[in-house]
Amino acid sequence: MAEYRLYQLDQTDHIVSGYWLECPSDRAAMAAACRLAERALPVEVWQQTRRVGRIKAPTHWSRLRETWLNG
Repeated sequence: MAEYRLYQLDQTDHIVSGYWLECPSDRAAMAAACRLAERALPVEVWQQTRRVGRIKAPTHWSRLRETWLNG
């Protein structure tokens, strides 16, 4: 298991909050970031000094689309 750091960002890309997370892979860490981004803030995933990725916050329209597709 590797340690990751998830950072929630505001509209100006400043850190609002951060969370430590242990995951078996980058993919699992990014999945956790997707769930966190559902709170309407973008999330960056870091493993030490390596940026793994960034998840944009879902827009109103993407949430609506998800509702339509998944009922």
